Amino acid sequence: MKNSSNARGAVGAVFSALLAFGALARPAVAASSSFTLDRAVAEAIRTSDDLALAAKQVEIDRRQAGIDASRALPTLNANAAATHYDGASTVSLSSAGPQIELLRNHSEDLWFAVALPLDITGQVSASVRQARIQTAIDELALRLKQIAIVLRAKRTYYDVLRAEHRVHVAQSALDSAIAQQVLAAKLVAQEMGQKIDLHRADTQVAVAQQDLMRAQVGFDIARQVFNDLVGRPLADDVNLDETAGVSPTAPLSSKIDPSELVKDLDRAHSARPDLIAADLARRAAKIGVKLARTGLDPTVSINASTHYLPTTSFMMPRDRTADVTIMLNVPLYDGGATRDRVAVAKASEEQASISLDKATRSADLAVRQAYYNRASAAGQIGAANTALTEAEAARRLAQTRYEGQVGIYLEVTDSQSALVTAQNNQINAVYDYLIAGAQLEYEIGATEISK
Repeated sequence: MKNSSNARGAVGAVFSALLAFGALARPAVAASSSFTLDRAVAEAIRTSDDLALAAKQVEIDRRQAGIDASRALPTLNANAAATHYDGASTVSLSSAGPQIELLRNHSEDLWFAVALPLDITGQVSASVRQARIQTAIDELALRLKQIAIVLRAKRTYYDVLRAEHRVHVAQSALDSAIAQQVLAAKLVAQEMGQKIDLHRADTQVAVAQQDLMRAQVGFDIARQVFNDLVGRPLADDVNLDETAGVSPTAPLSSKIDPSELVKDLDRAHSARPDLIAADLARRAAKIGVKLARTGLDPTVSINASTHYLPTTSFMMPRDRTADVTIMLNVPLYDGGATRDRVAVAKASEEQASISLDKATRSADLAVRQAYYNRASAAGQIGAANTALTEAEAARRLAQTRYEGQVGIYLEVTDSQSALVTAQNNQINAVYDYLIAGAQLEYEIGATEISK
């Protein structure tokens, strides 16, 4: 009976460890492989190629905005020209008079020119505003990718912990099956048990070994996915800290609070990067209509230049000159291109408005679903705790009945199977709740990103 008592004690210890949620022993690993949730998120962001590409796009847009803004600034050019003619240009006032050289057979010209466009119709300023809005849109796209990586990092982190706990449950089930095998063999040897029970115990051990192998494979896969996310060698060990703030034994409210849901919806409207970007796109499209209408607007520019001519002549007696030119360009007809551009711009503005409405409706639905899913997950924890308590009691009763030979072995195997299911359900309930909370934060757009 000593072995059966030890088996019961081992099973009870595992149950207590599961309820404590975090007391499971882990092998010691290098400090560099230890991760908190915050560190996992930070490493996932740091090593993301998608974020690097999005950041480059933001940089490109900022440069483009600078290019557009430079159209309203003066330009300065330095030029030099040297010309050699086939001969000097001369003229005679009479047939018998002397030849007068108007232009020599060569000339040189050095000049500086300054040009200043005048944005009288607002084309340049509108283009700059549009470019800056596009930069803001891409910055929001970068932010959206960041919070998506935060969600993915949390999911992956929780999946590793979930898989690790499943390994412990499977190991506990195998230990229990081995202890039960020893007990069955002892009862058969004492002619108190049936040989069929020993065969069943052998089968139970084999099944538990297979379950443990599957759990270990699942943990290895989850660990490799995590390592890939944070940019580490896939085969490296990891040691993840348990997430504080959630305990399987602590009651969580699954009540739907309409006022809290309204607050979450309001936060989503003001914080979700995709909604803000959609609104900015609508504003940019409105500016595009204004720009399209400037196709037939006049343009004005002021040009100033100064020349230095080393070689003077009768036609160009001064070696230094300066001039100022005001240029007015009035387009009269462009074949209807401006009209069509305006029509296209208006259609784009309507598209942007429809996209904003669609994005808002989709965001509202996503927030509502995430809110209800988190409430449902909170309720599942309580249900899983109750089921686990009942499964523990049934397992103890079946063990006691079998040891006293007043119960059959089938009761033990059924109750053990039910207990493993209850343990895994509790693990799933806790991590489903954590993931549901992360999903709600993502849908609201309120995920905090560590610098």
